[in-house]
Order: sequence, then C-alpha cells, then structure tokens
Amino acid sequence: MTLAVCLIIRFACGEYFVNDGSTVMVNVLLWSTQFVTGGLIFLYKDMLVEKLHHKKILQISALLILVAAGIINGVYLHFDEMDKILLLLIFGMLIIYAISNHSFLLENRAVMFVGRYCLEIYLSHMVIFRLIEKLSLHQMINNQAGAFVFTYILTVVGTLAFSVAVNYVLERIGKVFNERINA
Repeated sequence: MTLAVCLIIRFACGEYFVNDGSTVMVNVLLWSTQFVTGGLIFLYKDMLVEKLHHKKILQISALLILVAAGIINGVYLHFDEMDKILLLLIFGMLIIYAISNHSFLLENRAVMFVGRYCLEIYLSHMVIFRLIEKLSLHQMINNQAGAFVFTYILTVVGTLAFSVAVNYVLERIGKVFNERINA
C-alpha cells in the first residue's frame, strides 16, 4: 500500500516539485518510491535470496530487458512516466541481483570498507554536498559535465572521510564512557 501511495504522489505531484523546469528532483517525496522499494526488498531479502540465488541468468536477462526498454523509451518513445517506472524497476533489479549473487565486483576490500560506514555515509552525504555547494566548489570548473564529475568525486571522498572520522571519534568516546562506567 505504501508503495502505491508513493507512486501516486510521484505521478500526481512530480511536476510540482521539479525546480524551474530542470530535471533535478528537489523533494524527498519524488524519491520515496525508491526508498520504499529498497525497504520492501530488505524486508523480503531472505525469501528473494532463497528463490533467486541460482537464477543469475534470469536476473541479468530481466535487467538487460529493462535497460533496453529504457533506452528505447528514451530514444524513440519519450514517455516520461515510463521512464519513472523503468528506473524504479531497474533500481529494484540491481538491488535484488546484488543481494542474491556473489561477485568480486560487490565483495571486495573496497566495498567492504565502504560498507562499514554506509549508515554514516547515507546520513551525511547531503550535508557534505550542501557544504560543497555553499563553498561554491562546484563552480571551480566551467564545463558542466566536468563540474558534475568534480562535485560527485568531492562529495564521495568528503562523505567517506567525514564518516570515517566521526566513527573513529565516536568509538573513542564510547570506550572512555565504557571504562568510566565499568570502573
């Protein structure tokens, strides 16, 4: 039911929340469909892993069909609503594939390191992005594509550094409190 409500809000109010004709989605309501879909996948992850663990070809085929449909829609059909549904389905399929299959791409040292701080990254990434925006660091490069890549890299590196530092400080504070409480 929640996903249905989110889809209704997305389609009914999507244009209202678009900022001055740009395609930047500036309201969390527009991303609520992805949020709820991720929550549903997490809620049923054990069942999904059990049913889809040995069906890698089926998952990749479904994902390729969805991506092809998105490309066809983007190049020839131009249905905005279909793009929104396809994006949601592709997002869902990528998450399901990631949790139900083992691969070197998703299970390596770098991914495991980032995974340790994923909650902190999730909670702080918009703060770091807004800080970069307020400091006008995104305007250092005149090329729009270059500025996007530069801002993305700064946000990822800044968020990861912030998350590791905060986690380290909080662990140290926790140890001090534990020592004082247990003493």
